[in-house]
Amino acid sequence: MRAQFVFLIFDFCLLIFDLYFPMPAIDLLPLSDLNPAHLTGLPEKLARTFRVPCRVRPERLDPSFSLDPRRDQYHSTAILQAM
Repeated sequence: MRAQFVFLIFDFCLLIFDLYFPMPAIDLLPLSDLNPAHLTGLPEKLARTFRVPCRVRPERLDPSFSLDPRRDQYHSTAILQAM
């Protein structure tokens, strides 16, 4: 019963959020080495969850340009700017 109440509150919050901050669509941009099979079903689940269209973009993004070898991490801001 408590879990149902939590989900009801969550759904209500999503509805309010949608009213004030509508999201036109979700685009998934695969990374260069991602197997497309790993995305099977994901667009449908995201569209259902967020109540907006979701699609996988045909182009790929190679994040190697943003790798910081000293930290062995990718610079997320550079990746977001490239998108």
